[in-house]
Amino acid sequence: MTTHLAERHQHTDPRHTYLSRKEVITYFGWGRSKGYSMLIPEHTGFPRSVGGRYRLDTILAWEEAVLAGDVEPKLPSRAPSKAGVPVGIPAPRRRSAKVA
Repeated sequence: MTTHLAERHQHTDPRHTYLSRKEVITYFGWGRSKGYSMLIPEHTGFPRSVGGRYRLDTILAWEEAVLAGDVEPKLPSRAPSKAGVPVGIPAPRRRSAKVA
């Protein structure tokens, strides 16, 4: 049985609460692709992990700073390909005309 994140960590000190990657992604409501790319601190400015887990107090401080406008979140971007279409997006397929 899974419980809500806030219920599990309700009476604990945020300095001593560590969240897994999955819990952080769930907390922010990110999809899996965006979530894992947001968790790279060098690219996005997100707080670093400690032993593969994230401290709740640093996540809350980062979130407050972003909401206050003190920190500009760096969103992961896709590099454009030579054709001008971002990498990772498949080109549309052309449908062949039906021969009667």
